[in-house]
Amino acid sequence: MSNRRERRRQKSRNKKNGQHTPLEAGPPAKTGRDLMTEAAQLYEMGDIDGARSTFELIIGMDPGHADALFGLGVLEEQADNAEGAKKHYEAAVTSEPNHAPSLVNLGNALRNERQFEAAIKLLERAADLAPEIPLVHNNFGIALHQGGLIEQAIPVFQKALALAPDFAEAHCNLGAVFADLDKFEQAIDCFERALELLPDFAPAMANLGNALNGLHRIEEAINALEKAVQIDPNLAFAYAKLATVYERMNDLQKSEEYIKKAKNIDPNNPEIWMLNGVILGRNKKVFDGLQEIVRSIKYLYSPNILCRAYFEAGHLSDRLGNYMEAYEYYSSGNSLIEERVATLAVDRDQYLTEINKNINYFDEVRKFSKIKEDGNIDLVFVVGFPRTGTTLLEQILDSHSLIQTIDEKPVIDDTIEYLRDSFGEYPDCLGKINDSNIDSIRSTFFREVRKYIELDNRKTLVYKMPLNIVHVGLIYRLFPKAKIIFTERHPCDACLSCYMQHFNSNRAMMHFTSLESTAKLYALVMGLWQQYSDILPIKWYALRYESLVENFEGTVRSMLNFLELEWDDSVLSYDRHAQNRTILTPSYSQVTQPIYTDSKERWRRYEEQLKPVLPVLEPFIHHFGYDIEPASDNQGS
Repeated sequence: MSNRRERRRQKSRNKKNGQHTPLEAGPPAKTGRDLMTEAAQLYEMGDIDGARSTFELIIGMDPGHADALFGLGVLEEQADNAEGAKKHYEAAVTSEPNHAPSLVNLGNALRNERQFEAAIKLLERAADLAPEIPLVHNNFGIALHQGGLIEQAIPVFQKALALAPDFAEAHCNLGAVFADLDKFEQAIDCFERALELLPDFAPAMANLGNALNGLHRIEEAINALEKAVQIDPNLAFAYAKLATVYERMNDLQKSEEYIKKAKNIDPNNPEIWMLNGVILGRNKKVFDGLQEIVRSIKYLYSPNILCRAYFEAGHLSDRLGNYMEAYEYYSSGNSLIEERVATLAVDRDQYLTEINKNINYFDEVRKFSKIKEDGNIDLVFVVGFPRTGTTLLEQILDSHSLIQTIDEKPVIDDTIEYLRDSFGEYPDCLGKINDSNIDSIRSTFFREVRKYIELDNRKTLVYKMPLNIVHVGLIYRLFPKAKIIFTERHPCDACLSCYMQHFNSNRAMMHFTSLESTAKLYALVMGLWQQYSDILPIKWYALRYESLVENFEGTVRSMLNFLELEWDDSVLSYDRHAQNRTILTPSYSQVTQPIYTDSKERWRRYEEQLKPVLPVLEPFIHHFGYDIEPASDNQGS
């Protein structure tokens, strides 16, 4: 290359001096292949200008030379000229449609521009042309994931790993897919494998933190995310996930700090826009928060994050009084959840079947034989339909010095599993419980409780799990002395609020994706509660949500009297107490605020949407003593 340049310079000098350059027999002209080899060698030696000149020389000889066009594209990409790189890749693919390297890089370029459909087509073609190259499958999987075809990305990443089991990035990318599908245990396995291969792989460490947060392992999540930013201080993803964790913990100041850091690194990241909108809304900058969230929606691809964006936009629109707009956002969020239910092939009727089994069993078995007294711990169960104030109530009770609480843990579900394994099908096995086996069953219950808290026999234990209302018959059979607090709220408000929440997907919450299925579940659950309260001598107290927000102290005093506990002034500052706890329900941001009445009678703002389900809810509206017709002081609420 240098000899050729020298000859060119000599010819130029001879021309200037009027000298004739004689023909000389030099080495044979180099072919395109020779020049490509030379360009590669120059590139390896760090002579980028030399490599560029050689690629340009090749293209001068052969304008459609795909390898040279690809080489120029790589150089432009490394020089941060994304548009120039893309043009070279396009020219290479136009000249040679099956040029796999150019297909891959052009696909990646289009993916970065969020042209996912076009990117997926190109990368799929590249994977067909180069089935033996793991990197091609990895890039194809990324495009599928970011393009919203999340389930389809799994076998593509698995193909990459079959070809290269030690491909750390593919392990990390597969884990990110599992995390987006709420398969956090599988995700963690992938991230840990990636970190075994590359211990300082910051994206894997950050994704591990995100998955741990999905399992509510908060301290571990924070540790992993902080380690990720120590490894790579410019990893915006890790800062965004730290902001998410701290917002969930109601530490808005820390969340804002991490959002600012993420924004400085990646100002065009839609997840960061969404999080910033949430914080703005919580700081009462409702309009600005809504604007931030709405602009993020167009660009988000993770179904979980997009789903949250829709629900958050709904909440802020509701606060602004834009009820039709809010309902549209809630509908969009619930549609995404519906898609997840369909994708996972969940049998949502299974939960209804289990409730009906309890209804049928207690239709026939209306009383039990007496059983020996239960334990030394005063035990209280807080039950009710979701969104009837159970989380608020649990925070109030936990602030009392003589109460300890356990919140939304599967203690009853695990006890039922023990019963099934030991005595047969539930609830039929309830008839087999007697004095000879009750101690082992109760021991199982408390063993499950101790997984989550250290029991203090001096305190009343309050176990809050709203839909344990379905298992009140079991609760009475195991603990006939236990007290039950039943939270009630206007059925329309309860159902509407369930529809307006982004719950974790499980067999109960999957019924909240439409007002029709929510009302159907409500009627079934409340019908079973009426059955229990009619036929079983349970000790129960009805705590009305509306009374709690209208007359806080009087309502709480009455409840404490039922529990045979003295008044404790600390319950008045439950909201400050809640700020020091990690709350796992959708009410986490509400129960850290003083009592407010905004959510009372909210259903009247959405009366048109609720009309189709009013016939289902009306019997319970009357049963619990609520009104359907608006009172005069509720007009315009």
